[in-house]
Amino acid sequence: MFKLFVYLVALEKGMTPESIVDDTSVTLGTWKPGNYLYKPKGEVSLRHAFAHSATSVTIRLGLSVGLASVTEMARRLGVTAPLPDNMTIALGTGG
Repeated sequence: MFKLFVYLVALEKGMTPESIVDDTSVTLGTWKPGNYLYKPKGEVSLRHAFAHSATSVTIRLGLSVGLASVTEMARRLGVTAPLPDNMTIALGTGG
């Protein structure tokens, strides 16, 4: 569910559902988030990535738009719980 906030920020910043994004695996330090069943395809549309909950795309988008923007979007849409100050927020970690 929290991935929605990341995608909304990307759309607000000018991306479209047809924007092409890289969905290959991503590593941040020792953290290598992955998908349960989804297999990366390479370059896909934002629409495809959202529909298939492509974790690596969500992380890349989060890095691109920034943590502050993602947190701000969550707050604008009513999230009041404490939120972590790291990229795991893109995947919905936190209260």
